[in-house]
Amino acid sequence: MSKPYTPAILSNGNLYISGQLGLDLSIGQLVKGGVIVELQQTMKNLQAILQEHNCTFDNLIVVNIFLKSMDDYAAVNEEYIKYFPNRKPTRTCVAVAGLPFGASIELTTIAEVK
Repeated sequence: MSKPYTPAILSNGNLYISGQLGLDLSIGQLVKGGVIVELQQTMKNLQAILQEHNCTFDNLIVVNIFLKSMDDYAAVNEEYIKYFPNRKPTRTCVAVAGLPFGASIELTTIAEVK
């Protein structure tokens, strides 16, 4: 049975990227160490998808962050900003009741492909 998931779809010059978690893709499991370690792995996974489409974080125009706990908001902001030294995308951050694999954070994004 195939999974109902497409990592990214290119449409009208925009790359719509599905929710990314802090999964170590080599073993298919969530990394251990908390929300910051998960965010770092999430960004690695996101970067790999962007690179497949000749993009970088500078191409991102929208980032949606889903947090299991708003108690992590400040720490996530501190780490998140490191990935955007040039252009900062628009961003939404909300708390949710739960995420796949028991994750602490998930990101969905839209990138402009030039």
